[in-house]
Formats: sequence, structure tokens, C-alpha cells
Amino acid sequence: MKNYRKPLAPDKFKELLAARQLHIEKVLKVKAVEYSRNNDALFNFNEGSKDLNQSRERYLLNLAWKQICSVKDLVNDLDNDKLACEAMVKEKFGDVINYMILMESMFLQRIKDAFFEDFDQELNAAENKVITLEDGKQVVLKPVGSMFTVAETSNRYEAVPIESLKDQPHIP
Repeated sequence: MKNYRKPLAPDKFKELLAARQLHIEKVLKVKAVEYSRNNDALFNFNEGSKDLNQSRERYLLNLAWKQICSVKDLVNDLDNDKLACEAMVKEKFGDVINYMILMESMFLQRIKDAFFEDFDQELNAAENKVITLEDGKQVVLKPVGSMFTVAETSNRYEAVPIESLKDQPHIP
């Protein structure tokens, strides 16, 4: 089994990807209800991290680590010519993927809050807002719709490097 390298047709990969996306959405919708309380989609993670006196990201990483160890076991078994069933593979990889999606949401929320807490009013009042990030880079935040984010240009605001807009009249 160690030298198994059968090609995967692009259309078959697209089919697997579509099935995984549907499954992720289905599972996370159910988990959203299970993990939520008091209008907080991450309530159980916030409470668990508080109880163990660690960041919620560390708490979630510890939960995910169990799943990652299970995937490692699947790989070790494969190295010893023991092939797991499809249901087990889908469950373990799905759990890791879902934990990573949850952790990404935690990081993105933390980034937004760290840089832009209490900026919403200011940004809505200004056409553009110049800020300096931790790495010293300056960016101009341009309104894109009615919401706000650093990472996604389609949802809220777009972070544009000042250098790319130097000739624009609204840049000081």
C-alpha cells in the first residue's frame, strides 16, 4: 500500500469536494446549535477555555489534537497495510476540518477586534481611514458596503496598501 499512487481524475476530485462541502455545512449547522448559548456561537469553547484558564484557541487546538492524532493513527495503520473504512476516514478528516474552520473564525474575530474595536463609527463617518498595523505597514481602509473586515474584501472593508494609492487625492 505504501506505493499506491493511482491518479485522481479532476471531475472525481470536484465530486469529492462538493460532497465534503455539503457535509461541512450540514455538520456545522447542527454543531452551531449545540455549541451556542446566550447569542454566542462559540459559547461552549469560551466556557471550556475559561474553566481551564486558557485561550479558546488553545482549548480548541487541544480538542482538535485528539482528532489529528486519530488521523495520524490512520496513516500509521496505512503504513502497516491496514486500511480504514470510508466512514472512519470521513469522520476523522471531517472533524479536523470542522475544528480548523471554528478556529479560523476565532482568529478572524480576534484580528478584527484587536485592530478595529470601536472603529465602526469612525470608519462609517470617514471616506477612508489610514491605520498602521503591528508590522509597521500602513493601510487605507475603504468602505465596501455596510460592514467591516480586514481579510475579506467582499464582506465589509478592504485593506489597501497606501503605496498602491499614493496618487489618489484622498490620501494625505
